[in-house]
Amino acid sequence: MDNRNYASILSMDTNELTEWLFDNFIENIPCSIETVEDLNNAGMLLSELTNKYTYVESMAIYAKNAVREEKRKGPENKSNYEDMIDRRDTLQEVARILNMQYQAVSRMITVKQEVNKELNMNLS
Repeated sequence: MDNRNYASILSMDTNELTEWLFDNFIENIPCSIETVEDLNNAGMLLSELTNKYTYVESMAIYAKNAVREEKRKGPENKSNYEDMIDRRDTLQEVARILNMQYQAVSRMITVKQEVNKELNMNLS
């Protein structure tokens, strides 16, 4: 993961920011959990997604503050203000995607655990 400082992130072009976020934060989610190794990998993925979500969400907080600062600079700063809104919105959407990914993996783990419980009950 490429951890840049907040100033460099908030000065990126919106398309560059989007590409950087997708390249560095969005994960490929497994289609299923079949083995113990898959289950362990999913657990590690949950931890990774939590860290990435926290990082992106904290960047979104800085972007929210920067939007307010840009707005206070007045009408002559409209372009910078709108660009900062786009950056903030992009960060918030990526945080939402990370949260959805976390929820999907978490649900897959829960389903796998429930299936294993049922199998064990049937064997008893």
